[in-house]
Amino acid sequence: LQTDILKNELFVFLKDLNLDFNIDKNKETFFLIVNYFYNSGNISHAYQMIKNRDLENDKYFSYYTTIEINYLLSTFQLEKVCNYKQTFNKNIDLENYLLEKLDIFCSILDDKLLEADLLNSILIETETTLDTNFQLLYKYLSNGNFSDDIKINFTEIVNLDLIFLYSAMARIAEIPLDENFLEID
Repeated sequence: LQTDILKNELFVFLKDLNLDFNIDKNKETFFLIVNYFYNSGNISHAYQMIKNRDLENDKYFSYYTTIEINYLLSTFQLEKVCNYKQTFNKNIDLENYLLEKLDIFCSILDDKLLEADLLNSILIETETTLDTNFQLLYKYLSNGNFSDDIKINFTEIVNLDLIFLYSAMARIAEIPLDENFLEID
């Protein structure tokens, strides 16, 4: 119980910390705090911190963008995340082809299946290791071909940052989530 109280007090203190971004060391401190919130499962705190700052020229901008995307996906703000991705500079590079996968998912949501097919074909050719979970979810969303014996293997996720995209895709597809997924999520 005391640990929870101390943890909550630390969260409040870190969340409300006001740093001067003209000092490089403060930018690093800010990154460490946001990273702490994100990795401890407090994505909403991390999101609130980055939303209050102009981080476009920050060296961690891609990381902060991933957090924002994952927050919007986790709170099921799909229209907002699809609109948000259109504001990106084309030079942004997100890990694990997150931006490309998001483009495909948003194309499906917009009922642009031919565009989604084309983008997915390009993704398959581009990815060094095929993301089978994404491909299974894509297949189901794009044409409804999903049988009960096909299971999404959440224990073999390429990167845990993708769990938010998988979750949103599974919710749209109305695929029941198993214990492995809930444990990771």
